Amino acid sequence: MRSQILPAVLLAVTVFLLVYGVDLMNERRRAAEQAPPPPLPTGTDVPQPDPTHSLEVYNPVTFMIERFLVPASETGLEEDFVSPVWITIIPRGRPLATDLTPLDLRERWWEIGNTTTDVYLFAPGTPENVRLILEFVPLVGDQTEARIYVSAGETGLFGTRTVEYSFAGHRFRVLSNRGFPYIRVYPKDGWWVNQQGQTNYNLRVLIDGALPPGGYPYEKQLVDGTVDWEVRVGSIEPGSPSWQTTLIQYDPSPTRAYARFGASTRMPESSPPFRVSDPFMPSFPYLDLSLGSLEIQKKSSERLYKRLRELGAGINLWEKNPSPFYYDMAWQQLQLKGFVGIQTAGSYYYNSYLLPPIISFESPYAFYNFAPDVRTNPDRRQVHLLVRAEYAPLEDSFAHQTHKDRSNLRYAWKTEEEDLWRYNIKMAGSYRYTEEIQIGNISLIGVPPSTYPQWVISKRWPVITFIESVNGTSGSEGIYYYDAQTPQSLPWLDGYQDEVPLYFEVPDLEPGTGLSTTSRSNVSLVVDYRGEYSASYFRKPELYFSPLDQRLHLLHADGGLWYVAGGEKLGDHRILRMHNLRKDAYIDGWTLEYVPAQSPPEGVDIEEWSPRAWPGEIEQALYAFDNYLLYSGAEGTELRQVSDYEPARFTITPPTDAATWNEFRQRLRPFRGRESDPTALREWMDQFDGTTLISSTAPLSTVQATKTGFHFELALPPGFRSYGACQQPGVEPGTYLVFVDDAGGCRFEPAAIPSPQVSVLPATLTRLEPGFIYVRVVNEHSGDLIGVRVVLQPITPGGKESRTLYHTVDLQADDDITVGFQWPPPAIEVEALEAGPWSFIGRAVNRQGLILSSSEPVEIMVTPIPAGNPIDIIRRSLALMTPVLMVLVIGAGTSLMAFAFWQQWSATGPEPALPDAARFDRDGDQNNAN
Repeated sequence: MRSQILPAVLLAVTVFLLVYGVDLMNERRRAAEQAPPPPLPTGTDVPQPDPTHSLEVYNPVTFMIERFLVPASETGLEEDFVSPVWITIIPRGRPLATDLTPLDLRERWWEIGNTTTDVYLFAPGTPENVRLILEFVPLVGDQTEARIYVSAGETGLFGTRTVEYSFAGHRFRVLSNRGFPYIRVYPKDGWWVNQQGQTNYNLRVLIDGALPPGGYPYEKQLVDGTVDWEVRVGSIEPGSPSWQTTLIQYDPSPTRAYARFGASTRMPESSPPFRVSDPFMPSFPYLDLSLGSLEIQKKSSERLYKRLRELGAGINLWEKNPSPFYYDMAWQQLQLKGFVGIQTAGSYYYNSYLLPPIISFESPYAFYNFAPDVRTNPDRRQVHLLVRAEYAPLEDSFAHQTHKDRSNLRYAWKTEEEDLWRYNIKMAGSYRYTEEIQIGNISLIGVPPSTYPQWVISKRWPVITFIESVNGTSGSEGIYYYDAQTPQSLPWLDGYQDEVPLYFEVPDLEPGTGLSTTSRSNVSLVVDYRGEYSASYFRKPELYFSPLDQRLHLLHADGGLWYVAGGEKLGDHRILRMHNLRKDAYIDGWTLEYVPAQSPPEGVDIEEWSPRAWPGEIEQALYAFDNYLLYSGAEGTELRQVSDYEPARFTITPPTDAATWNEFRQRLRPFRGRESDPTALREWMDQFDGTTLISSTAPLSTVQATKTGFHFELALPPGFRSYGACQQPGVEPGTYLVFVDDAGGCRFEPAAIPSPQVSVLPATLTRLEPGFIYVRVVNEHSGDLIGVRVVLQPITPGGKESRTLYHTVDLQADDDITVGFQWPPPAIEVEALEAGPWSFIGRAVNRQGLILSSSEPVEIMVTPIPAGNPIDIIRRSLALMTPVLMVLVIGAGTSLMAFAFWQQWSATGPEPALPDAARFDRDGDQNNAN
């Protein structure tokens, strides 16, 4: 019986609670509708409404306007295209006119209400779908406040849900977000538009919530009555904004990396006259309801896209700025756009993780137009030069592995086509900003807009990459790919790694031909992109024009790659690899290669993987050494001596202003359309007449520069003939090394398998005491060995292989070099603490990973630490630590000491107060120490 009573009781209690809960919720809702609006928060300098002004609500008027109407005959669609917006105007303090005609509502609807006391409800599609409410509230002192109400959906985007509201007791009340507005706008001098129809751009904007769209903590910045952001907008003259600043007021995630400060200004010398979209509501010209990006409509109907563009529907940055409060009806969300514009000519802005005056991240980002009529022509919105910094000063705790200042620059520019980016230079280093500049109400440490390009180009950078988009790239952000600074390059930039990052020489080969947004784009190239790199420490970015391929190259480039063609994901990938064999200022070798077929590692999705540009089968090759051109292809090999070849027609620096940009274009203009075919290297050589010294039907294999010239390996078939200085009568068929010197000499030597001699030299080592082990490498081969990796393999007394050390060298013929390795390496390892007989093996490995030679194991005794005091042992141990580990150890010790002090302080009470003089001395000592 009890077993039946208990479930019945539980069921009855559950039903009672549900009924009571629903009734309680309804009661609270009714009470909320009748309650006065919630008070605005205090303590944030928020203006307050005028309590003496009547806010009594009169009868509203609801009507529909056809935001965009395109007849079916113009679109090719079955029906007319209509984008309706239902508008409700709620008057307060007076009734609306009752004799309004449909024409009045459609053409002058904004004149019916006012922007001092009234409320406007906007419902895209249907009257019930109210997504945005605009309310005007009079303030004390004849000032006005505009409030924008929206609701956020589950994704955190504002405007995706219906805004709830009510009429109760002759009052209008917003219910969503407890009645708090998302945006509040305050105009200086109390007006939105002056009598001449010019917009007031002296504004203060308070935002209660996140800033969509863009990487902010939506889940923590909600509309809750707390001001999260303050925006200031300034104007030198009515109708044209000059600057804008955005500053966080409440930081919900102090340890997360996201923008907390933004500042933008219009550069007078690069800015066209300000132009903004025709106002949807001329009496409040900052708001627009439109169809978002025109590209969305373009995918469905080209004719519709064209007509919408003619009507001014949607966003097209190259025509006009969008309104700052932009409701995208296509995606049903409110977006906040920049008042002064963004990513068009004349824009200069900061987007910082840190608060001023020290700034970080996208600081600055500048867009220059160099047309002579840019100041007078409003259509000059295209950008000719883009300079974007990814800046991380030492104070930036959000940056990746920052223990010193970092500056990573993207410097892109166009030439003849105003909508296509052609060239990009990327630079990485540790230069710090030092100048104080002022943007509106904010002072910060940065670089003035007028000197920013010259500041970048005048510096000597540790690493530089140069990218050419062969067919041009559209977009607003320049050319991505092949960055100078990545997580892979940081150890090398910081000096912890001797080897240049591998992706410079063998980047990823991504599918597609356009701008990439994948995480691999910074270490990759796509089809018809050329990339070159210079890791010769501290050079200014300079370019030269090659007469062979009729293209620009990076002066002092170490090498590079042109992704010529890509087939299927695992199929044909063709690249033109560029070499600097002489390690001088110019590219001197081009090899057209087929990249070997590759498959993604096990467990990696093929869509998330790209093949790498590993050295592959060489189809054609061309080399240029002074007055010699050497070609090899399917038809054979030719060595030609020419008299009119120079590695550079001219050198030039990237443009920094209007004069240098015009000069740059003029220097390239005569060569447009004359660029060489990357798959026809023989045609490159045939541009130059000369004397043939060697002609063979066999292709050559290896080519190396020497101290006095160059040499190459060539298989000589029967009947081989040579000419001039290279004439070698009676040479037997076989494989030879052909040596050519700068003075004109030429000789043949039978080729031998390279086998450098490697040996580990004796050493004396002490446990925990850093020392050096030296490996000797002797090249007894008559040819040079380029890119040889000298490897040192330690083996513990227990027979276990320890950390492998390596260093890459170039071995000239008859070279005898010694490479030093620090051991133990600068990191704590258990093996490094072990005393006893260690064994060390040296090896020489070529670029393909083939072991050319290996030494015999050499036994070296690691002796224990001599007896000494504990401080000496600690000193020796710290010498093995990396900086990061040292910080952790010191931090742990400090924490233990602090804990012990706290325990003692808790037991004995606080320290007695010091006299003023004593306190001053202690503080002064502390300040001096800091």
